[in-house]
Amino acid sequence: ERETYSLLERIQRSWKRVMRAEFLTPTRFAMEMRDKVVAHRSYAGILELEGLEWRLVHLEVKRNGGDGLDLDVPPQASRARSATSAIPNGLWGRLKQAALPR
Repeated sequence: ERETYSLLERIQRSWKRVMRAEFLTPTRFAMEMRDKVVAHRSYAGILELEGLEWRLVHLEVKRNGGDGLDLDVPPQASRARSATSAIPNGLWGRLKQAALPR
């Protein structure tokens, strides 16, 4: 994209993918943006102002408008994994589980 589009065009294309952006507090900002390649994927993040810098403190990868982590796992594998009680709950647990060798 860098060689194809100017900086202004890249900013405009990125801004069109923003689904939601709002200040939760004066020092906390939430934003959700569609993936530029995978149509059903979006990213939701929360940034906090620490000193003079905005830091990403929470990130979720969503699919189909926002329910869960998109691991690109076949449905039968996903069901088998969710039936296993040893898998930790929450986003961090799912990320750790996804990183394990299959």
